[in-house]
Amino acid sequence: MNSNIDLNKFRSLIPISSLFDENIVYLAGHSTVRNYQSGEQIFECGETDEYSLFLLSGEVRLKSEENRESVIQSGTEKAQYAMANLKPRHYDGFANLNETTVVKVGTQLIDKMMAWGQIVPGCGSGMQVTELSGPDAENSGWMMSMLLTRSFLKLPGANIEKVFELLEEKTYKAGETVISQGEEGGYYYIIKEGSCQVLRKTGALETPLAVLESTKSFGEEALLSNTVRNATVRMKTDGKLMRLGKKHFLELMREPQLNWVDLKQADELIKKGAVRIDVRLENEFKNSGNKRALNIPLYLLRLKMGILNPKKRYIVYCDTGERSSAAAFIMSDFGLKVYVLQGGLASCAKKT
Repeated sequence: MNSNIDLNKFRSLIPISSLFDENIVYLAGHSTVRNYQSGEQIFECGETDEYSLFLLSGEVRLKSEENRESVIQSGTEKAQYAMANLKPRHYDGFANLNETTVVKVGTQLIDKMMAWGQIVPGCGSGMQVTELSGPDAENSGWMMSMLLTRSFLKLPGANIEKVFELLEEKTYKAGETVISQGEEGGYYYIIKEGSCQVLRKTGALETPLAVLESTKSFGEEALLSNTVRNATVRMKTDGKLMRLGKKHFLELMREPQLNWVDLKQADELIKKGAVRIDVRLENEFKNSGNKRALNIPLYLLRLKMGILNPKKRYIVYCDTGERSSAAAFIMSDFGLKVYVLQGGLASCAKKT
């Protein structure tokens, strides 16, 4: 974890506060902390960066293009939210006190974790309200570790639930071969328990290359390139592996087919009666929501499906598209006509 971050302050930030500790620690380790002196500029009006900036200590003075000014003080309710988070930013930000501390967190990473936590049991927000097929909640520790692996960090939030439904658990004994060098690839594997050894054969000699521990994955190269296995993987200990077939791997480990619309297209749909749905948390909506939109947080979406009119069209949005794409995926399964706003809340806020 980033040792410069006060974890108690970090976990009080919104929406980070709704995540489990595993997520919070991961975010802290992938965030940047910087101290500013009084008068030093922190961000500029018009910036379109991909980060959320939170005030941990001190004060920040905001100045708009019309020279209107306001001050955010650490420890206040206002400081719990990201500063000037609509993009492009609508304010210049300056440190108002010496030793003003700001943490920079990837906005899309926050949103991705929020999406995971609200559609996969036990993996993030603690706000599970529906039963999902796939692993039980007792597997949440392993699931969270797996979600933070390189392969799953790239996975669109809308596909997460389906992946967990399709993962198949297999038990292996020490010394048992999982995949053999030269064979055609059929599965993508994730180690749930135990460890595996990777070996490459040259002539009659097998050379050990690596040992893979719990939550590590293997097998994707042959699937993505449609070639044979380039190494053998054998169980080093007894263990359990989760596997996903090639067809499902290729279908789900990429961007799902969703109806994306830009702001102009969304405006036209709204004029024709489409309904806006903000799928962020209630306190996020309260802080920066559009009063003409419905607020149905992603974790409540299944419970609220009955209030939605199947004859209507819906435009869903969040901050970056991670949570709203997951919402669209769920709503489509219920037969609703749904569109995802490209650019999220920033685009929606410019005109609405």
